[in-house]
Order: sequence, then structure tokens, then C-alpha cells
Amino acid sequence: MTFKVALFVEGSLGEQDRSGRPWLDILWRDRLAGALGLKPFVRVIPFHKGQLTTLDQKDGLRRSPAMNVGLDELIRIEVTREPFDAGIVAFDLLPPWDTNAMVCRWEETLRFYRSMKNSARLPEEFRTRASERLAELEARTSPSERLAPPRLGKGSLLAVCMDPEFEALFEDEIAVRKVLGVGRKLPKGWPTTWGGGGIALKTLLSHAINAARSIDPTPQVLRQIRGSFIDRPHEWAAYFAGSGEEKMVETISRHPTSQRLKELRGG
Repeated sequence: MTFKVALFVEGSLGEQDRSGRPWLDILWRDRLAGALGLKPFVRVIPFHKGQLTTLDQKDGLRRSPAMNVGLDELIRIEVTREPFDAGIVAFDLLPPWDTNAMVCRWEETLRFYRSMKNSARLPEEFRTRASERLAELEARTSPSERLAPPRLGKGSLLAVCMDPEFEALFEDEIAVRKVLGVGRKLPKGWPTTWGGGGIALKTLLSHAINAARSIDPTPQVLRQIRGSFIDRPHEWAAYFAGSGEEKMVETISRHPTSQRLKELRGG
């Protein structure tokens, strides 16, 4: 019997291809899985940062006034609607759940497992596995101290905290230039700083895309995808991940987020 793994990922289903399939699904199940050689996910289920709001130790994730369904409730709904054996939960480090807290991938990961352990909404098997995972992490003397990578078992919910955010997978100027068809002569408006921080990665990539539109003749991809990375993040990400361009594949594969996904899901 096939072991079914669902991917819960920070994002939305808003963008669709011509057939009506969400680009988020195409990105994760086809393009990124292909680039990284991942075993397939049975489903890709989006959530947003509002569902990772402030922790309430008595009741898992506390709801904001505008949020009726927290992440734990979403997981319960989805596993009831169409059962799966385990889940990988991928969320951006930035912005942090608590805007007043110091940004720390380790602390955000612990926060996730505590919330799953304490949730009254999750099925017991998922709470038990979260409790076991949290105990293992908290027993370490340092975050990097571990005996072996975690394994996806029945009821597992394993976190992938994407540091600093998903778009970091593409943050390499040479790779982006190759994929967009930009040569040695950079077009006007091309970003001058890469990898230095200080600018949101969606904005950085959007500036590069918009600058490349001034190239004559316009590269074909820029005629196919009308918006910027801010407007069409999942379609652009799917294009980057599925481009097959050697430098881009290398850039994606070496990022810690990709390494973590390969470690948890394997090929």
C-alpha cells in the first residue's frame, strides 16, 4: 500500500494555468519535485501566515479575530476529507509568527511542534508524533545535535522552516540571468545587490523580471508570463524550477530548504 504524504505549504491557490490547475500545485508536485528528485506528494494544501498566529499553550494555535480555521484545524479537516498518512509542513521564517520576537528558525520550529502537541483539534496520532518529535528536539544540547534525520511515519507532521523565505531558492544572479535570457549587458533597472538582504526576495526578483522586459527582442518567457514575481509568484517559481537550466537547478538544489525537503521526502 502506498504511503501517502501531503504537503502543507504557505501560499495560495489563486494562480492557475490555462487548464485551471493551480500553479502552486504545479510548482510543488511537478516542477520542484522534479528538480529535486522528490517522491511525489499525494496532495499540496496551502495555508497562510494567519494560520500560524500566536501560540496558546492550552489550545494549540490561537485564532485571530479574522481567522476561523487555524493550521491544526485545517490539517484535521483535510485528513478527514481525503486521508493521508503523514504531512510535511513548509512555512517561511519571514515574517515571523510573533512580530515582537527575535527571528530564529529553531524557535519557530519548536513553536510549531508545541502547537501541534497541544492542539485539541488534531487526531491523537498526530499529537502523539508531534509530542515525540518535540521531546527529541528539546533534549538536544544544540540545534545541530542529532543522531539521524527524522523519518516520516504514520501520523508524522514534519516542519520545514524556509529560511528566510521560499524565494531564497532562486536568489542567485547568474542563475536568474540565464533563465531570463539576460546577457552580459545588464538592462536598465537590473538589481545591483544580490544576497545582501534588505529587500524582500519577491521584490528583488520582480525588479529583475521587469528590467529584463526592456531587452530587444523580448525573451519568450516574458511574453508568456505577464506579471512580475509579486503578481505571479507561483507561476514564476514553477518556471524557474522547471527551466532545466543547469545553474538554476544547482542553485535550487544547494539551498538548505531543498536539502531539508530531500532529507524528509527523499527520491
